[in-house]
Amino acid sequence: MENIVTEVLLAIFVSAGFWTGLWKVIEVIVVHKLTKPKLTPEVRLLRGIGQLELVFFGLQFKKRGYLTPDEYHTLKVEVFEPYTELGGNGLAKKMMDEIEELPIHHDYDDQRVKKDEDET
Repeated sequence: MENIVTEVLLAIFVSAGFWTGLWKVIEVIVVHKLTKPKLTPEVRLLRGIGQLELVFFGLQFKKRGYLTPDEYHTLKVEVFEPYTELGGNGLAKKMMDEIEELPIHHDYDDQRVKKDEDET
């Protein structure tokens, strides 16, 4: 008899907990959708420009095979971080992940001088 009472009470509590949790999840989703700010055209434009910058320069750096500390800082801090704060991700995030795997060359000026000498 105690087993049956325990099982019935357990079923009630589990069911009530389940439904309470489910309603909480539904409430969070609905509230998030209703209160999510709509992006202005200006914000969407800035995010688009950020994505273009990341992809364009990312392809250039990948083709070259390295980047300088200044280039990395500019791309990461000045473009990618604000881009992600505006809600951007996807292609630019993938590109930034690939850029972070590239070596950083500190002797960029030496290579530029060598390239200038090769062209003359």
